[in-house]
Amino acid sequence: MIKSGHIGYARRGAKLKTLHECLAEYSVSLKNKPAIIVKREILTYGELYTAICGFGEYLRSSGFRKGDFAVCRSSATLDYWVAYFGVQIAGGVFVPLEKDVAEPQMRNVIKSLDKIGALIGGKQDEQLSRETGSIFVPASEVIKLSDRPYGEFEMPELDALGQILFTTGTTGAAKGVMLSNKYIASGTRSEIPHSRDTVMLLPTPTNHVLSVGRGTTLLIRGATVVFTDGLADLGEFYYALSEYGVNATTLTPSALNYIIALTGEEFVKYDDKFVFIEIGGEKLPASRQREFAELMPHVRFFNMYASTETSEICYYEFSRYGASDVRIGKPSAGNIIHFTDENCVDKVATKENPWFIAVESETHMLGYWKDEAATKKVLFGDKVLMSDYGYTDDEGFICLAGRAGDVIISGGHKINPTDVESAAIATGLVEDCVCFGSPDETFGKLVTLHVVMKEGVPFDFVTLKNALSKHLEGFKNPQIIAQTDKVMRRPNGKIDRKFYSQIK
Repeated sequence: MIKSGHIGYARRGAKLKTLHECLAEYSVSLKNKPAIIVKREILTYGELYTAICGFGEYLRSSGFRKGDFAVCRSSATLDYWVAYFGVQIAGGVFVPLEKDVAEPQMRNVIKSLDKIGALIGGKQDEQLSRETGSIFVPASEVIKLSDRPYGEFEMPELDALGQILFTTGTTGAAKGVMLSNKYIASGTRSEIPHSRDTVMLLPTPTNHVLSVGRGTTLLIRGATVVFTDGLADLGEFYYALSEYGVNATTLTPSALNYIIALTGEEFVKYDDKFVFIEIGGEKLPASRQREFAELMPHVRFFNMYASTETSEICYYEFSRYGASDVRIGKPSAGNIIHFTDENCVDKVATKENPWFIAVESETHMLGYWKDEAATKKVLFGDKVLMSDYGYTDDEGFICLAGRAGDVIISGGHKINPTDVESAAIATGLVEDCVCFGSPDETFGKLVTLHVVMKEGVPFDFVTLKNALSKHLEGFKNPQIIAQTDKVMRRPNGKIDRKFYSQIK
C-alpha cells in the first residue's frame, strides 16, 4: 500500500514553446501540411499562420491593444480558430462563449471584464459592440479581414494571460478560469501518443477545454486537427473519418455511446484505422470500457481525467490495463498528485479512508477572474484542490472515491453515485441512468436511481433491484428506482448533478 501523501512524475522545468512560436516555425517547415480542417475547408500551416498574423494586424490597426479582451461566440469554423490565435498574437486575451449564449449572459460576462477591445459575433451583437466601444468583427469574415500585409509581432509570453474560459462547473455559478499561454503549451507533456502523424477528429464544443486543449496540443506537435460541429450530422462525421485519414479522436462518453447506438456497425469498421481514442469529460463505466475494447481490439483506449483549472491530470489506458470503475491512471508528466484535506495539507489516503485529490503543477490556471474567494478555496500555491476524493491502489493507479457534494450519505453510509450508475449499466438492462440522493427524515438521503431502459427492455422494479444486487453491496442498492425518458446533461456531456440535487 502506498503510504506517501503524494505520487507523480516530475519532468518539470522542461522548456516549453508557445503555440505561436510553434506555428511560426511550422509555417516554414510544414508550410503545405494541413493544420486545421473544418466543414471540408482546409488551412495549411503556412496559410494558418499567415491568416493569424493578418487578423492580428487588422485588430492592431483598428485600435486593439495589448491586454484587451476579445469576446467571441464559439463556432466550428476556420474563422473561429484564426480569431482565437489572432487575438492572442495581437497581445489580447481571448474569451470564447457558447455559440448560442443569450444576450443577458453575454452582457454579464462583458460587464465583468475590464477593457473589451473586440466583439466577434453575429449581427445580433452589433449593438452591444457599439455600447461597449469595441471593434465589431463579423464572425464569418475573420479570414477575409486577415488578407492584408502585416508587420512584426512579439510572441505571446508563456506566463501571460492568454484566455478566459467561462464555465458553470458543478455548482452552476459562472466562473471565469484564467489560463496562461504556458497552460496551453503544457498539453505537449501528455502521455497519449500524439505525434506529427496524428490526424485527430474533434466533434466537441469549441469553447470547451476538451476541444481547446486537445486542438492546441496537436497544433503544437505539428499534427492535423479536423473539427466538426458536434454529432448532429453523423454523415459529416463519417465523411471526415474517411476523407482525411483520421487516425484518432476525442469523445465524451455520451458522444461515444451515441455513435455506437446509432451507427455501431459502421464505427467498428475503423478498428484498424484508429491508433487511439481518448475519452474525456467524465469517466466511462467499466462495463462500457470492456464493451468498446472488445468491439475495437486494435484501438488504444484512454480515459482522461482533467479539469478546466488543471488541464490533463491522469490517463488510464483501459484497453491495456483492464476495465475499472475507479482507476483514473497515473499522473501525466509535469503533474504531482497529492491527497489532502480541504486546506491542502497532505494526508495518507486509502480505499477505506480517501482524501481530496490535489494537483501540483507549474501550468495550472492563474485563478478565477475577479473571484479571489473562490480562487483561495482551490488554489494553494502550485496546487489545485479538486472536489474529488481519491487514493492510490496497490499497483500505483490513482482511484476515484466520489465527488464532494455528490456523495450520498444514507443511514450513515457514504455512497458514490457513479458506483450505482456503473452497476446499472453493467446489468445490461439500462441504456443510461443517474443516481442521486432523495431527502428522507430517517436515513438522511435515500439512494435514488432514474433509468433509461434499453430498447425493447420493459421497466420492472424487482428485476432491476435483483440485477443490481449482483453488482452492489446492500446499502448501495437503490431504495427508489424510476424510469425516465432521458438523463439531464450539461453541454459538455456530464450529468447535470445540480439539477438532480434539487429534486425533492
